[in-house]
Amino acid sequence: MVQALHEHDAERAGLLLKASHAGLRHMYEVSCDELDHLADFANRYEGVRGARMMGGGFGGCVSCLLQEDVLDASLSRVLILIWIGLGLNQR
Repeated sequence: MVQALHEHDAERAGLLLKASHAGLRHMYEVSCDELDHLADFANRYEGVRGARMMGGGFGGCVSCLLQEDVLDASLSRVLILIWIGLGLNQR
């Protein structure tokens, strides 16, 4: 990952983030449904190079590597889609 970032190779860095999350989810089983949903959602979003869980197992957050032009997208729209996707709107 360090080499990919040092070389400004966002494509490779994104693939490494995705592979890392898959390992944390399936091999080490330290992810949770909510983080898996966030990473999956982010990885489907146009302009996201890769996403993975960070922080303590069974919690933490999701870190995403984004293309610069995606930063102009509506953050509130993304947050609403995540909120609905997690079913938080029904609690």
